[in-house]
Amino acid sequence: HLGLSSYTNCCKAAGVGWRLLSLDEGTSSIGGEEGCAAPVCGDGIVNAAGEICDDGNLANGDGCTAACKVEDMVLIPKGQGWQGCKSEIDVQCISVSKPAHAVYLDAYYMDRREVTVEDYTACVNAGICSNDLSQDGPCNYGKTGREKHPINCISWQSASTYCAWKGKLLPTEAQWERASRGGCELVLKEECASVFPKYPWGNSGVSCEKAVVSGCGESVPGTKSVGSVPLGASPYGVFDMAGNVAEWTRDWYSPFYYENASYMNPQGPVDGTERTVRGSSYSANVFGS
Repeated sequence: HLGLSSYTNCCKAAGVGWRLLSLDEGTSSIGGEEGCAAPVCGDGIVNAAGEICDDGNLANGDGCTAACKVEDMVLIPKGQGWQGCKSEIDVQCISVSKPAHAVYLDAYYMDRREVTVEDYTACVNAGICSNDLSQDGPCNYGKTGREKHPINCISWQSASTYCAWKGKLLPTEAQWERASRGGCELVLKEECASVFPKYPWGNSGVSCEKAVVSGCGESVPGTKSVGSVPLGASPYGVFDMAGNVAEWTRDWYSPFYYENASYMNPQGPVDGTERTVRGSSYSANVFGS
């Protein structure tokens, strides 16, 4: 998933934020310029005015009714949500996921679907992304029939380079979790503390109808086409936040970060040796949890 975080800088009410990014070769340093545009049918983004589908063209006045397609990005509204794990809800909480804490985020956009092999291959063909990827075992790149499957077996740098080519950014860990879990604006104010689902779809257990995981009778374990289990979508309609493939975020990793995490728009540790990964992959088999 990719995050278009420039919305928070220039489109406070409604509109489409754009950002032309540059990624310094061999580093994670990102620069560029940004601006705003009015929401338009066909722009590929679900905007604050409530547009939920796209007919694939920029014609005015057609109401997005012809050959309607779900747009590629969804607006995650500003507000408070929660990050971390609550032992009262999940008895499997691990130490690095505690303490659970409140987080406030400005509004941002999030891709609805994981980046596909087809998407990444377009970046390779443009001469931007590396094609030096493993094609062994479960790795999807270069394999016929997996064009709509999520790209996997790639480094954080390769994921970040792809994002820059698309004019986007990897989401922060806090943005990823908010897009997966939902925020307090979805419930009454006095119920905010209850917005703590264990999974993107709620607290009910994992099933083959909600997540791409092993143990579903598959002849060859592995990923599936992105968005193939819509019943497992998050409250904002983001797919595959659990199962299929785990996902890179922008943050450095520290096992102690949650103890001193910022409340407002947390960006993760200032440095580190590893980046944070969120979600779970198809290799998880957690039925009954």
